[in-house]
Amino acid sequence: MIAHVSNMSRDIAMLEVLGPNPRATVNFMKQTLEVRASGNQAAEKAVVSTNRKVDELYMAVTGANNSPSNAFWAQTLAGVRQVLQSAQLGAASLAAITDVNFQRIARQFIGLPQVNTVNQYLKLLSPLGAKEKGELAIRLGLIAEGWTSLAAGQMRYVGDISGPEITRRVADFVMRASFLSPMTNAGRWAFGMEFLGFLADNAKKSFNDVDPRFKKTLENYGFNQETWNTVRATDLYNDSGATFLRPVDIINRTDISPDLANSLGSRVLEMVNTETNFAVPSTSMRGRLALTGDSRPGTWAGELTRSFAMYKNFGITLVNTHLVRGATQPGIKGKGSYYSNLLISTTIMGALAIQLKEMSKGRDPRPMNTEEFWGAAFLQGGGLGIYGDFLFADLNRFERGLPATVAGPVVGFADDIKNLTLGNLIEAASGEDTKAASELIRFAQRYTPGSSIWYLRSGLERNVWDRLQEWADPKARSKMRKQERKYKRDYGQEHWWGKGEALPERGPRLENIFGE
Repeated sequence: MIAHVSNMSRDIAMLEVLGPNPRATVNFMKQTLEVRASGNQAAEKAVVSTNRKVDELYMAVTGANNSPSNAFWAQTLAGVRQVLQSAQLGAASLAAITDVNFQRIARQFIGLPQVNTVNQYLKLLSPLGAKEKGELAIRLGLIAEGWTSLAAGQMRYVGDISGPEITRRVADFVMRASFLSPMTNAGRWAFGMEFLGFLADNAKKSFNDVDPRFKKTLENYGFNQETWNTVRATDLYNDSGATFLRPVDIINRTDISPDLANSLGSRVLEMVNTETNFAVPSTSMRGRLALTGDSRPGTWAGELTRSFAMYKNFGITLVNTHLVRGATQPGIKGKGSYYSNLLISTTIMGALAIQLKEMSKGRDPRPMNTEEFWGAAFLQGGGLGIYGDFLFADLNRFERGLPATVAGPVVGFADDIKNLTLGNLIEAASGEDTKAASELIRFAQRYTPGSSIWYLRSGLERNVWDRLQEWADPKARSKMRKQERKYKRDYGQEHWWGKGEALPERGPRLENIFGE
């Protein structure tokens, strides 16, 4: 049902923008560019590149490049990616704490109040009254992906919405259980509700009397004094004393022409949705295209690019939102002010996310007195935290090198299967100790869905996986101590919940952030 509504909405939008024959309109646009560039060699080269991007974007919008070349392999590998995400993204909600800062930046830019951001997050995350709050979000037109079966948190990292039913449900469950989906929905709803309430608060003000930042935002979305006067004349929606200016109420007005009502209502909703993507970066069409191009699922190229794209959508979305917005600010002062605000605040929030994740893994916080730490915090704030691992060591948190990390989790998964099967067969044929049982346990630990959920991870590792390793490998204890010493050497951290210990002997040493 959701897919049907989504497809119909897309087709209607394409008809409204591109006319009754969208493909013919796109071809006309491309031909017009070719004619205008004719005779200018540099322009002709630019047109070739531009037309290729137009085709890619059109195919992505219509879903043509999502049509699998081989349905079996497309479904199977989509399922593999969903299993990997359910096993590896259990702590992603801790990294998503950076959304609070993006909300602050977006609110500051358009003139919305910033002081209630965290309070609104907590209200929408609270299970008390969650049904009523969700219904209010629906009435305000803020449902989007939050009320589909596939979680919004899932889309912000991978964007896979196909695949076997069971793997989709497993991935969705883990995203919800880890609180990533509730946090993403709460953030988007909090911003949307605040924006619609802010519109209602400003309905009494003329175009020239509103906050200059808000006036500039209105102008960016095509509003002027005349259209703003029409919009603010709309009757406000009241919910328990809170008033909102809803796009649907603009569309349903009978005192203006239907075309104008639909145009203004759609423009208001476009403004709210677009700014919400700045406040809670998730995924974008341009971001997906930048990573996967026009490759189709079920092909070698398509599946390799989709493996490469896993967990990178968030960083690309930041490029297409905040970095592009900063570049469009007037003058060096405007650009510098926006970028310095973005850089400093995202790095600080990235540092907080790193420390929360480290403590969830049973380790003390990292010392913050090194350049490497702040480099990792900078990357974490931009959604590329795993690459910060290479500032400390040659391998990342999954014991992968840089090439395997860039290639993506599916390639790493295939490599682990190869080592577990073919590698052990070769070792057995050579008369070597395969350590197959120990490797199988590590494989299960790494790829069991839900094993990385942040509030369960340390307990599962110490009381299940470490215990199984001790049974399978007589040298397991010495290996655990060696691994702890490695973390002490590479990262300056000790374990507050020692490996192999049933219960922790102490809590995290917060003073470790100052180093030794």
